[in-house]
Amino acid sequence: MPASLASVAQSYLDDTAHLDHWRDVVKSRDTSLATLVPIVQSFVGGGISLEGIRPQVDRALRTTNNWGALGHWMQTLNKLSRNHDPAGEPALRTALQAISASNVGGRIELFVSFLYEERERFRREGKSLRSAAFPGSGPWLISLFAYWLDAKNRPYILYPSLLHAVKLLLDAGAVPRPEGLRIDNDAVEVQTDLDYQAIVRAIESLRTAVPGLVAPGLEGYWAEAFLSWLAANPDVLKAEASEVYEPLADTILLHTPLPATPEALLRRLIAELRGAVLIEEELVRRIYHALLAGNVILSGPPGTGKTELARRVPELLWQSEVIAGASTNPLGSATQLQRVTSSAFATRLVTATDEWSVRTLIGGLAPISEGGKPTYRIQYGHLTQALFANWAISESNPLGWSAPQRKSVRAPSYLSDGDEREFRGCWLVIDEFNRAPIDLALGEALTALGGSGRLRVPVDGGSEELPIPQDFRIIGTLNSFDRNYLNQLSEALKRRFAFIEIPPPTRQRRQEEQAIVLAKAVASITHLSPAISPGPDDSITWPNVVSIARLPSGSYSATWATPSLPLATVFGFVWNVFEIIRIYRQLGTAQAIALVRQMLIAGVVQNLTSREDWVKMADLALCDTIADQLQVLLPDELEVIIGAHAAGSAAEFTAQLNGVLLRLLSSPRRFAAQASALNSVVDKDGNQIVRLDEDAEQYSDQNPPTISEAHVVELFHWQNKGYDLPSFTRRLRAFKLERGL
Repeated sequence: MPASLASVAQSYLDDTAHLDHWRDVVKSRDTSLATLVPIVQSFVGGGISLEGIRPQVDRALRTTNNWGALGHWMQTLNKLSRNHDPAGEPALRTALQAISASNVGGRIELFVSFLYEERERFRREGKSLRSAAFPGSGPWLISLFAYWLDAKNRPYILYPSLLHAVKLLLDAGAVPRPEGLRIDNDAVEVQTDLDYQAIVRAIESLRTAVPGLVAPGLEGYWAEAFLSWLAANPDVLKAEASEVYEPLADTILLHTPLPATPEALLRRLIAELRGAVLIEEELVRRIYHALLAGNVILSGPPGTGKTELARRVPELLWQSEVIAGASTNPLGSATQLQRVTSSAFATRLVTATDEWSVRTLIGGLAPISEGGKPTYRIQYGHLTQALFANWAISESNPLGWSAPQRKSVRAPSYLSDGDEREFRGCWLVIDEFNRAPIDLALGEALTALGGSGRLRVPVDGGSEELPIPQDFRIIGTLNSFDRNYLNQLSEALKRRFAFIEIPPPTRQRRQEEQAIVLAKAVASITHLSPAISPGPDDSITWPNVVSIARLPSGSYSATWATPSLPLATVFGFVWNVFEIIRIYRQLGTAQAIALVRQMLIAGVVQNLTSREDWVKMADLALCDTIADQLQVLLPDELEVIIGAHAAGSAAEFTAQLNGVLLRLLSSPRRFAAQASALNSVVDKDGNQIVRLDEDAEQYSDQNPPTISEAHVVELFHWQNKGYDLPSFTRRLRAFKLERGL
């Protein structure tokens, strides 16, 4: 790797035209600081407003035009001024006060958090998110201001080209990846102080490895000069990688439709999948059959494992078995079978945002710096890049796209913690599918997905058709809670996907879900207590508290030291509360893990032992992890949940619940929703507990809807009413008051 980086650095240093151009840029920039710094200092000190600094900075930048900030950077400042006041000005001023090279990461984190809060405010107020400043622009905005205000100590300016170039170096293995450094699509992600410190370490490792990168006359801008050159010349890294490493050759494959997995093997693979994700076998088979037919969207409440399924299913359910040692023993005398991924599929995961366009998924012209001068090149989107991975073609030679060969894909394995494996192909997973204007972003891909089998993508001088492999699939995930608040999907798009609902586990799988929740929650806090020790096969031992084991089926089993243990008692109580909430808000297993983890952390670090203390931690954990997700419930739903905790007896609560049902007869839609929620609850054997008619017209004052006390006890766990939750109940009452108003 050092030799490769040294060779790349030498190619950069040999580009004398680029270096001379940058020396001119440096002179121009240093001269412009005399104008820019007083303007920014005046704003920070309150001498001018955000509206006042904007035109002054714009004029100063146009004088030099060498900071690369007249486009997107200036647009972000304009949006902040025009669309975010009165909050925008104090937020930016606070971020810039006393900013320096030593604290710029913290100021970036502060300002990015503000931009995310603003986007949520825009959503609540029904404003267009396109008018909001993009949080991803915050690091560039703040770091450039930081350089102007502390040029002496030269903080790094986080240009998009710089973040992209660092990612190229990491991909090529030219620099070590610092702990904490995160990647988002095609660039390093910087949103927090830890992110900033990580990318600083990555950049500094370049200077340490090749001191000559700091060319004479470019001392304050050496990183930007080198990385902008690298972003414009990425092929130099590809050439080096082929010279330094000897990657395994891709396997040329037959271009065939997606095959079925042999039934005996499929049963075992489904059992393994169900050990990791709580899901019924019938539902797994529905997903599998839908993928054999085409593209799929997994919808459902948050936390039900949709993204996990989207990553696991392609890689697991199409694995195959080969005879161990068959490659070295042509007679096949070895009888042991081993599973391989060469028939399965890797996944490329991307998360949709409201700023997606055709360029995001398909591709288009994108601005880059070439030799220090702005230019435009074709940049391919997520879908196109996923397709390219499946073909033995050159992206830069469209003439070879007409009849390409299918090839295998070498990619990190999601199931093997990122270890590289050989796969038959690569699929695209779009998380939070309906957060983007997906019809707009897919563009002409709708026609390709509808049956043409060829995607028209942009190339230099026009466009060309790129074939879609017959075994290629798109899997989307869709949060059904947000269905009414996010971009709606067109009928044309819906026809091209199968929609499969992923519900949370029912009470029938209570023990299995409790065990996996305990396993995940306890495993996440082992660093907080030396008493908790992980063992082989994902087992966990917490002496005198609980033992967790992984069963041969893949599921977990949890055994408490004594059932009367305070933590065991409170855990059972919290689970009852969680199941009551689930009647009206279908929370997934991930939310249960977050709830239990929060409670355990508070208890473990404080070394709690009494039941009263654990109940207090449960109350606070419900407030911190669950309460805000109940703010959208309607008053009658909140009233029932509050009554389940606050009523004095089962008889009193039964009367209260039946009173709610009677009152709702005047609102047939609300009655139907309430009845449907209660009807959906099943017991441990999978049997429906109550059967209310959802048609309000079937009832009257003389024939009221009635649930027996025995059924109320079973529905709302009054056989084990439990303990008071003052903080949580107070939050719910506040929500009910807000919704009632």
